[in-house]
Amino acid sequence: MPLPPGVTQGPTFAPATISSTKPSTAGSNRQPKASDEESPQDGQCNVSSSLIKRPQYCNAGTPLRLYANFFELNVSKSVKLVRYSIEVIRQAPSVEITNGGLRSQCIRLALQEAGFVRYRNRIVTDHQANLYSVVQLPEELHTTNIQYRDEHSQTTNPNARSYVITLKEGRTFDISSLVPKIVSEDLTIGKESRSEILTALNIFLHDFAQRQPTSITYLRDKCFHLGHHSSRHNLFGGLEAIPGFFSSVRPASDKLMVNVNPSRGAFYKVLRLDYLMYEWDEAWKDRGSWDAVELDALQAFLKGLRIKALHLNKKDGKGNPCPWIKRISGLAQITDGQTPPTPGDKTNPPAQDPSKTVSLPPVVDVKGANPSQVQFWHDKKNMYVSVSDHFKEEYPGYPPGGDLSRSLWCVVNVGSQERPIYLPAEACEVLPGQAYKKKLSPQQTTEMIEVAVRRPFVNKKAIEQDGLRSVGLNATDNNKMIPTMWNMSRMEFETPAKDQHWTYVRIRDQNDPSIVEPKDKIADALQQRLSDHGMSVSRYTARDQKHHQIEFDSRPGALNEPLRMFLDQVSRRGVRFLLIILPDNDANRYSRLKLLCDKTYGVKNVCVLAETDSVDKPKMSNLCLKVNLKMGGVNFVAPARSLDFIEAGATMVVSNRIYNARLPLLTASFLR
Repeated sequence: MPLPPGVTQGPTFAPATISSTKPSTAGSNRQPKASDEESPQDGQCNVSSSLIKRPQYCNAGTPLRLYANFFELNVSKSVKLVRYSIEVIRQAPSVEITNGGLRSQCIRLALQEAGFVRYRNRIVTDHQANLYSVVQLPEELHTTNIQYRDEHSQTTNPNARSYVITLKEGRTFDISSLVPKIVSEDLTIGKESRSEILTALNIFLHDFAQRQPTSITYLRDKCFHLGHHSSRHNLFGGLEAIPGFFSSVRPASDKLMVNVNPSRGAFYKVLRLDYLMYEWDEAWKDRGSWDAVELDALQAFLKGLRIKALHLNKKDGKGNPCPWIKRISGLAQITDGQTPPTPGDKTNPPAQDPSKTVSLPPVVDVKGANPSQVQFWHDKKNMYVSVSDHFKEEYPGYPPGGDLSRSLWCVVNVGSQERPIYLPAEACEVLPGQAYKKKLSPQQTTEMIEVAVRRPFVNKKAIEQDGLRSVGLNATDNNKMIPTMWNMSRMEFETPAKDQHWTYVRIRDQNDPSIVEPKDKIADALQQRLSDHGMSVSRYTARDQKHHQIEFDSRPGALNEPLRMFLDQVSRRGVRFLLIILPDNDANRYSRLKLLCDKTYGVKNVCVLAETDSVDKPKMSNLCLKVNLKMGGVNFVAPARSLDFIEAGATMVVSNRIYNARLPLLTASFLR
């Protein structure tokens, strides 16, 4: 899709030159030359001779070229932007639309009208409240009447609602004159004007992604490629992580830059709804009946989800498919469609509008009922019919290979509480591109971090191949970045801990019947890596192994006497360090364990998860860093010759970044 005229983008990786070594003392204390002084003008006082000269930094060592994910944005000198505010009004009755999804679709339909076709490559919009044009639009385009149609439909229903889209002309920006003031932080331009211009440029940048086919969806400042199935990652619980890119226009010291950065988003899986419920159930709890708390959690998970009805094969007059798209409002409730109770009854909340309740409300046996437990009034039969019987008569053989009368999955309401419309989960399919906006579970957060944390050169390659193209940019710098990594496979610590006794304990969940062998592979792997890094520590003995499994109850008020007895013995035996192997990442269990070890018994400890990949060398090396420090050792020190600019005893040096266990190599140094 071509960019609007007047705006050109010339992206290049922005290099920065730094010195890889510190300057020498002689270079830092360079004496000023006579040529450095300037002769004072008549009537002026020469104060330069009394000022201290700044040392010449970065004049020693080998220049090192770095790459940043920022690309220069070039704006034509002749471009001007005209801002239009957008209003969306529904006719009969006249009501302003505030729903974001409805506003966005109405604006898309308006831009498809014949009057906007010739200007489509000269305007951009956020599809909500703002439209920017590089030319002034004619008066006849300031008001547009449209009939609504769904984004998945190709024809318009004659009985569809009508909307009026109104454009109100606002300010005109001379970008060529304002950009230099923005990048130089000129105080003559107000904060609001600066923000408004950057917003306009960001809308120009993001409009390219919004015009792409449905294989790319847009979420705030991020675009995600829905067509790349091979790069998706399972988050469990009915969700998956889809790769995407963040993009934003930002002012630099003397230019405008476009920041492009890899990102990941959590999306609902495109599954039949009963399969989605099954995956959610597997991640939520053990198999069994659902209680009220779990039904509320399931309803919160499904609420607002857009689905397509699979049992209907509607077509328009031209034979094009016309899918029936609905949004889930919740599960079947006992109070659906009923007349609201008396005001003030908090046990049975009233419906939103008493005038909208049906005269013959549905009969729902329990909250979250299945197709056999929900009945609605059938006008033709003049009787109540269950959802399962209705599908059996009206849609025989559906679902394929199944029987709704035996289904245990909840019926979903795709109408409202006042006028419910029920569909069985087997008759619904989740539409693609729906982001999950609620908080992820601890397991899902761990999986998201697992796939999101990548090494710099991998992100650089992804930006060059997919990220720039997703926002309409092209890379013009073909140089390759060679990352510098620190391999700790054979590195010894500066001062390794010696003659220290340690032991370990494996915490076992009360509901876990599995028995771990006395010889623990995680403890053995740590013992080996401690020796590789120069630490001389005693090996745990058979006396320790008989205590290597202890059950722990993480519920509030639990005494956990076996663990308390073990920690008491450990503290009295003079053990300097305790390795705790946890069954999972339960935050409550972790907090109670740290409280007992750190505060109650004063035992230095480190917790690790009992994962199958916990014994690999990079993770063990990361663990050794913590163990050596807690045992009183020193990991690394900076050479004295590189710290000549620090005054002894008056400066604190903090490391920039510590080791990430999910990366195979160390990426930063450590200072004491």
